[in-house]
Amino acid sequence: MTQEEALCDAASRGHPEVVRVLIDFFGASQHADRLFRRALVNAAEDGTIESAAVLTTKIYLAAQHDDLFSALLVAASNGHVEVVRHLVKTGAPINAQDHQRIHGTTSSGKQ
Repeated sequence: MTQEEALCDAASRGHPEVVRVLIDFFGASQHADRLFRRALVNAAEDGTIESAAVLTTKIYLAAQHDDLFSALLVAASNGHVEVVRHLVKTGAPINAQDHQRIHGTTSSGKQ
């Protein structure tokens, strides 16, 4: 397992202290910011509010994950109300869109 995988795994499993240690290890860089965004999406997907809270102090929330899911959309689509509330409160864009998901759900007849 790489350090990047370790951060994403710790975020999704809800281990905020491990997330803090790994964030300190990576420091501040463009690569680290992308990694922190990926870890935030993992935390949002699994509803781990403590990890999401740690990560939101380190990243630019309006930036979208590479596969076009913002952390807010992922948390909302998985029903993680506390994570959604935290992301909105800390400045995540409430009008973020994922065109693939919108197209996929409308083309399959789901709303």
